[in-house]
Amino acid sequence: MIGGYAGVESVSTGDDTHINTVTNNNISSMSYGSHAAFNNDNLEYLDNCFDFNHFSDIYVNNGSIFIEQGNSDDANGNCFTKGGVPEIDNSGNPEIKLWIWENEPTTSCEYPTVVANNASYNIIVDPSAPDNTEDDCGTVLSPGLVNVRTFCGGPFKTKAETLAKIAEIEQMIAEIESDNTLSQTYKDYLIRIYKRCLHHLQINVVMVILEPEQDDPDGLSDTGQKIESAISYASSLPLFNQQILAYGLMVNTGQLTRARQFVNELNTEDMSQSNFISAQNINLDYLQDVHNYDLSEQDESFLLNVGAGFEPLDGYARSIYEVITGNRIWLDIPDPHNSVRPRSQQKQEREREITYRVYPNPSNEGNILIFIDEAPQKMEYTVRMADIYGNLRKTQNFNGNKIEMNTEDLLSGTYILSVSNDKGEVEHLEKVIILQ
Repeated sequence: MIGGYAGVESVSTGDDTHINTVTNNNISSMSYGSHAAFNNDNLEYLDNCFDFNHFSDIYVNNGSIFIEQGNSDDANGNCFTKGGVPEIDNSGNPEIKLWIWENEPTTSCEYPTVVANNASYNIIVDPSAPDNTEDDCGTVLSPGLVNVRTFCGGPFKTKAETLAKIAEIEQMIAEIESDNTLSQTYKDYLIRIYKRCLHHLQINVVMVILEPEQDDPDGLSDTGQKIESAISYASSLPLFNQQILAYGLMVNTGQLTRARQFVNELNTEDMSQSNFISAQNINLDYLQDVHNYDLSEQDESFLLNVGAGFEPLDGYARSIYEVITGNRIWLDIPDPHNSVRPRSQQKQEREREITYRVYPNPSNEGNILIFIDEAPQKMEYTVRMADIYGNLRKTQNFNGNKIEMNTEDLLSGTYILSVSNDKGEVEHLEKVIILQ
């Protein structure tokens, strides 16, 4: 990635229930190599090449990233711009630890200059990681099913294997909690790291149930059995963000009445969770009668207000609003250097000219039509259909402002339709429901 505002932007990706990584990128000549705004407690930067970025390589804006970048076994592996540019500008945010290979020379691009001239802010450098990937800048394979660079272990192929690791981590947490030789600060630090793995593995159990190995080691050969098993397990998990996996499975398999009862019975701990439930009730009203649904002024105002927020769950309100109305709720992230126009302004200028329509949606007719109003002449578009797990199911290229896509070979369910221009830029995303 060369030139522009930021190579990677992360906005409110969530707490450490999940594991997100920005890894194996070459990012050069940007205003910011990477920009993380608000709550990104789950985010790690690993094995990236940052070069000639103007303001900083990693800028944490009014929020947080994961408290450890790398870990005590493996260095973070990032190669920084240096030359007086802050490698990590984490000013005013929770302190983070950056693990460096124990044999890394201080002149290396992987060693930040925080000690030398305070060019990185609010980080602790720990040069004691025993392992570091050779020539790892932008060349390492992406992590597998479970991020093996953390304490989580894996990847795990069966439910039994994953549950065994969960039990092991739960035991480790219990031992830490009962260890009176540790300071409370260090104890809290360790527990947070291990709970991050625990929560991630619990979510992974759901994924493993749904897609076991070909020999089906968990004994669930029927798709309906797998879905029910996954719903049952997700429902039993302790966190709100984990339990809503069960709700999502119900919706995606057409069990809308059951989904409504389930989501309305969830216990909430804050306003963002309550707003999520209210937004999903609007979504369920829409899904139950798509062709005749009319969004009320009160519900539209609610979605607009919630969608303008920066909590991770607020993104659901933005998605629901776009599906129902065809319009987007844009967020403007504060830029301390005022180096670019607001993103919403740029996008809205372009989208005033081009609009996209998908019909029918939901579709039970074996095909869908995609219309692109005011499409530029000689522009070639690519339409892709992916399932909810990100697996590509159909691809079709076309010129002009209309395409018909056959969907007879798709199973009933929810799919994500994307329209890309001839530069590979995604111009439009839409949730499409296929009913066979």
